[in-house]
Amino acid sequence: MEEVKLNARLRNEEGKLNSRRLRRNGEIPCVVYGIEPGTTSLAIKKREVDKLLTSRHAIIVLNYEGKQQQSIIKEIQYHPIKGDIIHMDFQRILAGQEIKIAVPVKFIGLAPGAKVGGIFQELRSHLEVICLPADIPEYIEVDISNLQIGDAIHVSDLKLGTLKLDEEATAAVCSVAAPKKLEEVVAPTEEGVEEEAAEPEVITARKKETEEEEEESKK
Repeated sequence: MEEVKLNARLRNEEGKLNSRRLRRNGEIPCVVYGIEPGTTSLAIKKREVDKLLTSRHAIIVLNYEGKQQQSIIKEIQYHPIKGDIIHMDFQRILAGQEIKIAVPVKFIGLAPGAKVGGIFQELRSHLEVICLPADIPEYIEVDISNLQIGDAIHVSDLKLGTLKLDEEATAAVCSVAAPKKLEEVVAPTEEGVEEEAAEPEVITARKKETEEEEEESKK
């Protein structure tokens, strides 16, 4: 898997105000943790991060303070309204040490069940993989060319060789559901409409009788 180099600088400033100032200046606050004790705070140019996210990669080499640290992205936080990146977490890795990482799922083929009206459902977009950094796959291929209506592919159905998945064997990765039937809308009968229309007349008639009785009592 391709390595991507990313220049960073050590960040001594902490707190929300400092993080906002960094973002205004075109930098993104980050942290890197794991293997070594403690967490290191970094700042990375936004334009560098934008380049990073447009390419396929798994391993990022962070360059800061004269050292190069292999890492993977663990979390990216986005602004809830603007959608801008506001923070990133990196995890340190070692070449000979296994790591757990989320790998994208790539569906290939066309499900026969979808051709006859079934609804193909992508239930998982990523799967957790445990492997050495050098063995991280670009994606996990899932062949759906045999799926009929009502069928599903589970984690236990995947043939991945020596690759280990940190997933429940019974977890469904995708399926083909039966098409939803349109609910029949039952129109009200003419008799029902007539009954509803007649109800106010009964109320009016009773009201008139009551008024006549009151008039009689006054005489």
